[in-house]
Amino acid sequence: MKDANPNITSRLMAPVAIRTKDNSVASVDLGAFVRRILLFETYILHTGWLEDLSLLATVLDECGIEQLLNAGALKLHCGVFAIGQTGQVRADLEFSDKSTRLPPCSYSFSSIQVQGREEKIERALRQFGPDLQNEARTNILEVPQEFFTTTFSGFYADIRSNPEVVECAIKLRLENLGIKPKRLKLNIEETASEDFRVGNNLCDEYGLSTDDAHKLIEGALLAVGGLNQRFAEMMTFSALSGTGKEDLPIMGGKLAMVARLTTSCNHEQRFDRILDIAGLPSPRIGEGKIDAKTLLRIRDSDECRAFRDWLGRTDSLSDAELKERLTGFRARIREALNSRIGKGIRFVISNGLGLLGPVTGLTTSAVDAFILERLAPKDAVLAFLSDSYKPLLRNVI
Repeated sequence: MKDANPNITSRLMAPVAIRTKDNSVASVDLGAFVRRILLFETYILHTGWLEDLSLLATVLDECGIEQLLNAGALKLHCGVFAIGQTGQVRADLEFSDKSTRLPPCSYSFSSIQVQGREEKIERALRQFGPDLQNEARTNILEVPQEFFTTTFSGFYADIRSNPEVVECAIKLRLENLGIKPKRLKLNIEETASEDFRVGNNLCDEYGLSTDDAHKLIEGALLAVGGLNQRFAEMMTFSALSGTGKEDLPIMGGKLAMVARLTTSCNHEQRFDRILDIAGLPSPRIGEGKIDAKTLLRIRDSDECRAFRDWLGRTDSLSDAELKERLTGFRARIREALNSRIGKGIRFVISNGLGLLGPVTGLTTSAVDAFILERLAPKDAVLAFLSDSYKPLLRNVI
């Protein structure tokens, strides 16, 4: 029986789609997909209309995707809604409750939902065979109605009660324009229910046009809304969601602790660092196949669990220290002793047998014991990278 309240750090929700400027799916980050399957008990693929799943099926085959879904290693989340700023267009859209066009630097927000979502998902599923269709359909996570309430209540609470969060988001955008926002002044007023005017000195102090100031503040507010949406996803699915270091300034004091949790649990960045230091590649779409059974066997192995535990302790280690662990003297001895010839030597040494016969026999000396027990013990980290991860990539590199 599965835990009804899983550890949030053991589950991740994130996309793998690589999108073009027009937001169409051009490819997928196959390396990220493999990392997430290995490093998390459950990876929730944040997908649009399953184009990315179709590309993944070209590498793992449909039966491989089925196996990952059936094992609980993979779940699917199809986009439900986005937050839109509608203060200047609602008059044209003839909103029944709010039809007055707001002036520049005044904002109103709405939930933008895809019409006919279920039908779109069903059309997308038809590209797959019946077995994968059924498995995927049962593994698409549904969003409860309170998800919308949670997102917007958190968003509006930040605008009303945490002006420093909005200020941080605006400062971040100014800094991205090369502007130092030392003299930024803001005044947020709720002019009507859920209509907000943001008084500012962006035009006078920094020379922005009224239109540019409006758009900059709008982008900052939508970033705050998106952050609340990601936290609502975390609450709903008990999974980490794509909160990164770039979000920390926006969170300010209110969310800093939670943000540090989500970034400190980012095993993917740590794994990328390890692969880079160890000189190991990351798989790419279009370069071969990955066997799903092997992927599942590796993620459930003792070596992979030990590797995940160790990975969480690598932040305090320098690159030099990690390089010593992965490619230094001990690692070279370990690799040598685990080669076909090395395993024979290990057997001979550990059993005190003669290498060159009874006359020049080599007994188990203190040096031999030191080599075996201190310099080349069974190392789960190296075993995972050399015995599990590298063979997984044989058909894709």
